[in-house]
Amino acid sequence: MDAAKTAVAIACLCAAACASETQTRPPREAHDVAPPTAAPLPDTAFTCESCVAPSTRFETRVIADSAPRGARYHGATVDLDLKGADLQDVFRLLADVGKVNIVVAGEVSGTITMRLRHVPWDQALDVVAKAKGLALEHDGNVILVRPEGVKK
Repeated sequence: MDAAKTAVAIACLCAAACASETQTRPPREAHDVAPPTAAPLPDTAFTCESCVAPSTRFETRVIADSAPRGARYHGATVDLDLKGADLQDVFRLLADVGKVNIVVAGEVSGTITMRLRHVPWDQALDVVAKAKGLALEHDGNVILVRPEGVKK
């Protein structure tokens, strides 16, 4: 939504709120028992003549990569709180938790600091690889971890 549409929408809401608060009620007669009837409410508080329709004001965007709908990760959940941990050791830990075979290329080195709570181990593996610019290759029951630009 651009700034002009946002300003119109805010002005619209403010005007509607101010108008509803500043309306004067007719004086009640002493013999009146029923309270005065209020004006009917609009369909939604966010629409008026100068506003755009609600269905066109908001847009839904997918911020994740093009993963299939549903659960992409299926591993057991882990809690990891690591500070300055060696990448080789992190991959060994994830191999133990996931009960999988992980081979880490010799070019992979460095440290990582992370705090993950209730995350599937395979998602943690994927996140570490992305954070460090590494590629994961699945070959049967072995996962090879190598730098992104290095060919086999």
